Amino acid sequence: MSEISLNYSVEPAPSVHIQTSIAGNLWTVELWKVLIDALARKGSKSNPCHRYIDLAPFLQEYLSHIEGRYFLQGINNDSFGDDSKIRSIVIKKCTKGSERVRCAMARLEGASQCIGIEFHYFGTIGDSKYEEQSKANREKLKLELAERFERWNAQERPKALTLWFQLRDGKKDRDLDNLADALMPTISDKIKGIDMIRLVKLNCSKANNEQLYINCEPIDRTIL
Repeated sequence: MSEISLNYSVEPAPSVHIQTSIAGNLWTVELWKVLIDALARKGSKSNPCHRYIDLAPFLQEYLSHIEGRYFLQGINNDSFGDDSKIRSIVIKKCTKGSERVRCAMARLEGASQCIGIEFHYFGTIGDSKYEEQSKANREKLKLELAERFERWNAQERPKALTLWFQLRDGKKDRDLDNLADALMPTISDKIKGIDMIRLVKLNCSKANNEQLYINCEPIDRTIL
């Protein structure tokens, strides 16, 4: 584990921004799968309006049901294609009545102080080989970030958590929400008061291993 200054730039790519008033953790395993699937080309097997009660009034306007699949269309997501193309997801807590979903083809760039953790490769869920790797990665997270989790919990203000995933060339591409599903239970269980989560899938690296960059910083509640 190392602390670094991360500078990154990703060409314009599908980005999803979700404002939700749900109580509790902003990310649990497969919490956002139905919504992400419905925004992508293949659609979802389940109705997102039934899955996300707080967002249902907003989503209903964009919902269609075609040949047994549910699609959310017309939220600036018409060119999204496959869900593996989504490179950024932001989940942000909001007050009731402000729930919404925004999509865009956005250039992702910035600089941030963060912690880098190297994995042989990122695991996911739903595949035995990748789930075994997920378990090993979660254990490594617990060990390497134990002291950092304590420091982050000492911050009294609401927190914004950012995870940057850097896959390696030649390795199977993986959906951003599935990458998060494999690690987020460990992180969200260890950090209290997360009011915003941002996920970014960086350009692939030619390194032998895959890299997670993580940052957690206090934010002003007025921006939520």
